[in-house]
Amino acid sequence: MAGLRKLTLGELAPSMNVERFRAVVGVPEVLAIIDMSVVLVDMHFEKGVGGFYCFESICCERNGQPMRRYALPIVHYGTVNPRDITDYGPPFEVEYLLLSEGDYKDKVLMKHKLQGDLTQFDIVITCTDAHYQKLNMDVGRPALWRTNPDWMREILDKKTKYDKTIERAIARPLDEATYLNILNRAAGDSKASPARQASPPPAARAPAQARPAATAVTKPPPQNMNATPREIPAGGVELDSLLKGPETDLGTGSVDGILG
Repeated sequence: MAGLRKLTLGELAPSMNVERFRAVVGVPEVLAIIDMSVVLVDMHFEKGVGGFYCFESICCERNGQPMRRYALPIVHYGTVNPRDITDYGPPFEVEYLLLSEGDYKDKVLMKHKLQGDLTQFDIVITCTDAHYQKLNMDVGRPALWRTNPDWMREILDKKTKYDKTIERAIARPLDEATYLNILNRAAGDSKASPARQASPPPAARAPAQARPAATAVTKPPPQNMNATPREIPAGGVELDSLLKGPETDLGTGSVDGILG
C-alpha cells in the first residue's frame, strides 16, 4: 500500500528528500558531479517562514533581492581515509551541492573549462568554514563510481529519486496567498486571510495608522505566483554567459550560515 512500509525495531526509514552535502573543517571529503543538470534557484530566507522560492512579489518587497544558488547532483563517497585522501570508496550517497554564484563560476565552471568534462573526475573537498560552507575543491582521479557497472546502476537509480525530490529539498514552493497566511499565523491572526478578513463595524473601526500589522503585508495577487527552480543544460548559453557577466553573490550575512 502506498504510504505504508514495514520496518523492524531499530530501523529508520530513509529520508524522503535528497540530502544536502555539508562539509566539516578538518575532515576531507571526496565527491563526484554526476552530470551537469544544474538547477538554478532564486530564493529568500525569512524567520518564521524558512527558505522559500522567490515568487517575484511581496517576498522581494519584504526581503530584498533573492539569493541566487546553483544545485549540482553529486556522488558522496562514504568511506574516506583521513590519512590517505586517495583511499576512498562506497557506500555511496546521491546528494546535492549548493553553491553561490561566485563559487559556481570560480570553482566549477572554470575547472570544467580547463579540465574538460568535470563529471568524469572525483573532487577532493576541504572546508575552511563549516558555518558558511566555505569549500576548497581540487580535481582528483577519474571518477571511481564510473569504473564499476554495479556502482553505476546504483548511482543512476538514486539519481532518479534526486530528480523527483530536489525541488522540495532545497526550499519551499509558496504562492503569495500561502506566504501571507504563514505571516498572519506568525502574527497571531489565523482567523481569516488578509484578503478576506471582515472589516470591523463603523463605530469600532480603528484609524488607518492603527490597523493590525498582519494586514500591512496584503497586496493584489501577482502575475507570477508559482515560481520554480529552472534547469540549466550543460554547455548552454546561460553557463557561458555567466563567465562573461558581473559576479553577483547575493547571499550574505547570517543567511549564508543557513543556506551556505
